[in-house]
Amino acid sequence: MVVGLIFLALAIYGVALIWKPEFSCELMERWKHDGGGEPSKSYLLSTRFGGVMCVLVGIGGMICIFHDLHIYWYRNKHMSFNNDLK
Repeated sequence: MVVGLIFLALAIYGVALIWKPEFSCELMERWKHDGGGEPSKSYLLSTRFGGVMCVLVGIGGMICIFHDLHIYWYRNKHMSFNNDLK
């Protein structure tokens, strides 16, 4: 369950990176420089690409977890049903 929440948080973080890459620059890069300034286009593009990757990994991880839970549930349900018939 905790791993599922981690994948959900990763997907939400990825959406935030896609939607507002400037926010990532505010948090991670601005403290390194004295002068303000806008992030470069390549920085915004790479941040959005990283956001897409985070969303894909987050959704993929959630699908794998829910798929495994479904298989676990399905096997336990049918195994107990078969044991009742004996």
